[in-house]
Amino acid sequence: MKAVKEEIFGPVVVVMKFKDEKQAVQLANDSEYGLGSAIWTKDYGRATRVSKLIQAGIVMINCPFSGIPGHTIRRIQAIRIRP
Repeated sequence: MKAVKEEIFGPVVVVMKFKDEKQAVQLANDSEYGLGSAIWTKDYGRATRVSKLIQAGIVMINCPFSGIPGHTIRRIQAIRIRP
């Protein structure tokens, strides 16, 4: 899939199915870039465990991200997301 193999600048989200956590981490780490990653789940413990395996500059857990002034993540939210 071109969207996961090439560097994309813009409001793009890629959603992929996976069989288990191991495959999800393999898919996430199969990139030359690894700039950022996001995990969405109700299980915070699972998200924290998986986030430590993902090779990315930033891993957000249940956190929308925006570069628009006035809509960005506040510092207190970022601390709660990944201490």
